[in-house]
Amino acid sequence: MKFVIKIVAIAVLCMIAQFFLPWWVIGIVPFFVEAATPSEKGYPFFSGFYGVFLLWFAYALVLDIQSSSILTNKMAGLFFLPSWPIVVVMIAGVIGGLVGGLGSLSGNYFRQAFFEKA
Repeated sequence: MKFVIKIVAIAVLCMIAQFFLPWWVIGIVPFFVEAATPSEKGYPFFSGFYGVFLLWFAYALVLDIQSSSILTNKMAGLFFLPSWPIVVVMIAGVIGGLVGGLGSLSGNYFRQAFFEKA
């Protein structure tokens, strides 16, 4: 349950932060969430990955639906991808998820290095 709460917290805080700050805040927010809360072994990367992936996937999907897939078809042609809009939407989600996952993992390592005793 704590894992799901952490995913939702990362997604909501990243969504709010992206209104005011640049795109790379999706790496900073999971860093602080993970640094502030201890997690089970093996889960720090995935909490940040899933939180940001869900946010960016949903946002890209909404933009795709609103624009009738015009932008995603042009992006697919630009990068020589199949002209399926879901491919571009998935790639956007995975890129955001990787940034969030690495930020979350860094926050976990930071907490272990400076605040936990061996």
